[in-house]
Amino acid sequence: MNYEEEHVGVLLARPESLIALSDAGAHVSVLCDAGYATHLLGRWVRERGLFGWEEAVRRLSAMPAAIYGIPERGLLARGRVADVVCFDPTRVAARAPEKVHDFPGGAARYVVRAEGVEHVLIRGEEFMARGEWTGAHPGAVLDGAAGGR
Repeated sequence: MNYEEEHVGVLLARPESLIALSDAGAHVSVLCDAGYATHLLGRWVRERGLFGWEEAVRRLSAMPAAIYGIPERGLLARGRVADVVCFDPTRVAARAPEKVHDFPGGAARYVVRAEGVEHVLIRGEEFMARGEWTGAHPGAVLDGAAGGR
């Protein structure tokens, strides 16, 4: 179950290890555990020094885009979609799970929020500014059959 941190470190250190979740949101009504990326950055990069910032960002962006066949994403380059996350490397981390009542009828679930994420741009449009949602909805559903559009 990957609870032993030393064993997790061995798995993460392997260059072919993809950093991701595996349930595709199947448990979103119970838990939104999107904090895995900020946990990687805070715990495994900053605190443990498992690998550098550049490698961590590659593992969270270019590597999944390549593996999942999303050619317009994953790198900052001419002709690619400008999805950018700006974080403070001294503060980035996953917060403790928080119980929220944000589903229809006030149903409860847990969410894991990020610490130290300052700005997020999706398709070049600012989605988060100074750690707060801007109200923008710049995202789009990605369709692998349409070449990632």
